[in-house]
Amino acid sequence: MYACMQGYASSSYNSVIHCISGVWSSSDMNCNVVCPSPPGITNAEVTVENNTARYFCNPGYYQLENTDDFISCRGNIWQPTNFECIQICGAPPTIANAEVMRFNNRAMYSCREGYRSMSGSNRINCTMSVWQTTTFSCYALSCGPAPNITNADVLVNDDGAMYACHYGFSPSNINNRLLCQAGSWSLTDFQCLNTSGSVGSIIDNKTLQRWIKQIKHDLLIDKKTTNAYLRTLSSVYDPRPASIAIGGSGVALLCIAILIIVLPDVLRICKYVFGKIPQVTKSKPRNE
Repeated sequence: MYACMQGYASSSYNSVIHCISGVWSSSDMNCNVVCPSPPGITNAEVTVENNTARYFCNPGYYQLENTDDFISCRGNIWQPTNFECIQICGAPPTIANAEVMRFNNRAMYSCREGYRSMSGSNRINCTMSVWQTTTFSCYALSCGPAPNITNADVLVNDDGAMYACHYGFSPSNINNRLLCQAGSWSLTDFQCLNTSGSVGSIIDNKTLQRWIKQIKHDLLIDKKTTNAYLRTLSSVYDPRPASIAIGGSGVALLCIAILIIVLPDVLRICKYVFGKIPQVTKSKPRNE
């Protein structure tokens, strides 16, 4: 029975061999070096398996980017590691009228609807549990709510507004955008006109069918005006060698196929015709 010395571990449980007829049996047991405990990392736990260690950050901490959480032991010596656990910072500073998105110790701000950024960077980092300062701020649009246009929806973005007519109403022109300048909205003659005959009424079936018919007519394409149809009316010579070779090969194969199919019939017809013609034999002249 074999047993590994101190500082080594057995590679298998087959540690017993027997002597049979003067010959010892074999064993696949090996004694491998047992590595010492891996180096400790502040605010981290470590697990070891087959001379490989892996680190995990404790709650409240996260792994620093571009660091390795695995290390190996070779020759009873652990490889060096750059693994580091960084403490997760508290909530980032609050900025009035702004939303914040956070990933680990980085934060990004964006102004809420109806507000616009004024100055400063919208990204900050947390170092040594302290968030960076920023002059980022959001201010309300100076013009106030956009003017209301009957039967239209409005979308306000920063210092601009855009209108869209309700279903069943058509725009009077393309000037559907307003700008907030010097505290006032620009003027517009944009209107949404009723296209169904009465304000707010539902489109009648007759009008709807007429629209569908007109749309189909506008989308319909005459088949005789397509390039595919025009190509079927003419045969254009293609001077490319590949096209000539393909065409010649096709003609040759077609001729061979016709010859194979027709030749037996032609031979049988010839044999039949010549077999019906009576043979003329020459007679010897009589002796007078």
